[in-house]
Amino acid sequence: MTMIFLRNKHVVGRFLLVLAIIFLVTRPAQSFIRNRVMDLSGFIFIERIAAAQSQYALALLNRIKDLTRQNKELRAAIGSGAKYRIVPADVKFGGGYFFTDMLALAEGENSGIDVGDLATAPGSILIGRVVETGDNWSVVKSIFSVGEKTVLKGRPALPSGRLVFEAIGIGDALVAELPMAADINIGDILRFGIDPDLIAGLVSNVSAAASQNMKRVIINSPLPLKTIGKVEILTKP
Repeated sequence: MTMIFLRNKHVVGRFLLVLAIIFLVTRPAQSFIRNRVMDLSGFIFIERIAAAQSQYALALLNRIKDLTRQNKELRAAIGSGAKYRIVPADVKFGGGYFFTDMLALAEGENSGIDVGDLATAPGSILIGRVVETGDNWSVVKSIFSVGEKTVLKGRPALPSGRLVFEAIGIGDALVAELPMAADINIGDILRFGIDPDLIAGLVSNVSAAASQNMKRVIINSPLPLKTIGKVEILTKP
């Protein structure tokens, strides 16, 4: 009886092995295995994408934190290191109304304007300096006024560095005499010597001067005084 059972057990085992082999080589079995493999591969791929997205999100978050910190630092630096406090002012009259080289403004001491403050037009164009103030008014004198002296800076020239010289107002322009070797040409933009961020004028003429080995340079404003309706006064911060 025992021998019959063992013999039948071996037969059943072989039968099950044959069924397993048949199952593995049939298309349904192959599809089943392939689907399971694809499911596993897809799961691994999704995990990798999720990990990559998490790393990107983390890097982006860190970048945002860096930019926020830099912005705060920049604002703090601008606030603590600003050269001027800007006071907008309307022009009441001037530039040909009473005086060709003066502007009367509708802002004064109550707005923090003081004698000596610089006046500029849009585009960082230097107009002149405040010469008189009242509670609600002030007067600006043009840098082109007769006898006014202004230090100007030109473009970088010789190995000695940037061209720096003094020009004198003649009413509607500035004039200066420079050595013939000075690198300056018609159309050059000249900047204010005290603050090179401000444009003082444009070279309109270069000619031989009466003095030997010198040339005469004429500088005009890029913005005629009579066309200005609003200025900005640069006061102490």
